[in-house]
Amino acid sequence: MGPVVRRKTGLTAGGWLMATVMSVAMMSAPPALADSNDDAFLKALKADGIFPVSDDPAGRKAVVGWAHWVCDQLGRGTDHHVIVQWLEQYLPGGPALHATFAREAAFYYCPADQPRFGW
Repeated sequence: MGPVVRRKTGLTAGGWLMATVMSVAMMSAPPALADSNDDAFLKALKADGIFPVSDDPAGRKAVVGWAHWVCDQLGRGTDHHVIVQWLEQYLPGGPALHATFAREAAFYYCPADQPRFGW
């Protein structure tokens, strides 16, 4: 077996976050249906410095799936701090990125839940 070669990927913390989110989501998130807000949501993430790794449809679907998961949790009454803590426990990137992802998810997919949680 040959030597292990490691390449520098150049991904930012946000890039690593989204790479991990997409990997985990593709394995565990329920399928998300296409939504008219998807492009706007992904553009908002990019503007916030959270970059999906690619424009691959499966990756985009996974990121949107996680956004719907956030809304499912908010709809069940889960406090947004708990959602962010869960994301912190399982995904790299730090609390600011996780809170931003959750806030954008609520803004684009479940705006009625925003006021209850102070967003």
